Amino acid sequence: MNKKLSVYELVLTSIIGAVILILAFVPNVGFIQVLPGVAVTIIHIPVIIGAFILGWRENLFLGAIFGLSSLLVAATRPTSAFDLAFINPLVSVLPRMLFGVSAHFIARGFKKINDLKFGKLIIFGLITVISGLGIYFGINHLTKETSYKDVNANNNAIFYTQSNITLLENKDEVLIIISEAKTTRGANKKLMAKFNVPKASIDYFKDLNINEKSELEVENLITLNNNDLVELQNNSEQLASEAATKFKNNKKISIPVAVTLIVVVAVVYYIFTVRKDSKYTYIASVFILSAIVHTILVISAIAIINPSAFVETFNIPDIMLIILSIAAFNGVIEAFVAALIGTPIATALLVRKEGEIR
Repeated sequence: MNKKLSVYELVLTSIIGAVILILAFVPNVGFIQVLPGVAVTIIHIPVIIGAFILGWRENLFLGAIFGLSSLLVAATRPTSAFDLAFINPLVSVLPRMLFGVSAHFIARGFKKINDLKFGKLIIFGLITVISGLGIYFGINHLTKETSYKDVNANNNAIFYTQSNITLLENKDEVLIIISEAKTTRGANKKLMAKFNVPKASIDYFKDLNINEKSELEVENLITLNNNDLVELQNNSEQLASEAATKFKNNKKISIPVAVTLIVVVAVVYYIFTVRKDSKYTYIASVFILSAIVHTILVISAIAIINPSAFVETFNIPDIMLIILSIAAFNGVIEAFVAALIGTPIATALLVRKEGEIR
């Protein structure tokens, strides 16, 4: 029986690993881009599924596949400085390996808690508090993003203009990088990494046909961009003041909405977990908590290894605000999507595995 089970686990590990690779390399399937530098990830779902039916070593392996695939995607399809941060294996691979092991022990721990007399209530309380905080901060983040839309647009324009100036002032080095690169994508990746500029500024530079322009013409272009930069910077203070007023007024609506949504989620979650008489009701909770742990591990790795990626991508100096916003907005969405998609699959596989053991 043990030999049969080992073959079963080996086959499942291979299948899940293949699914991870397919999700990773098919554009906008495993990594769904929702904001510049921010993608909703569903590749973690197969890893969490593995946590229920495989050992911690197999799940460590699945986490490594997940991490390596995200590294390759970042290296071949970068869209921002945030993506380039994932080329470092300490950001892309190590957190995903830790996530794979964490998901395994979360699944084991929740199964034991679920068997206790008040286990379902304990799990319900933990997940409700975590989800409630995520929903509140997520809605608060969306409210702030909406209120500060003009400020963000102005900041993006400032960053774009500054990047244009940087490339023009270093035109000789930029031209060498472009000429020596084997592909356009390779040139873009090197320029984004070296000068911390967006792809839009690289396209702007290329469209100028700088080789055909005199030094005076280049100086004039720099002057024009500097004039635009001064005008944009002069608008910043007024736009920020208007945005603060909008945010204050919008919160009068968003906070009641957040509280209502938290109550609704808590009631629905209670009905489908605490009141439902099944030994598998804890599975959805494992998906939610594991997905949130994944978000925290990855964001923490970026904050430690390459914190400048946050500022370069979002053009906001407050790194902690960016981290909390991504954790709340991304983390909660990914958690509930994971629970919705993964719970029935994990339940079916777990029932099958337990049947094989019997």
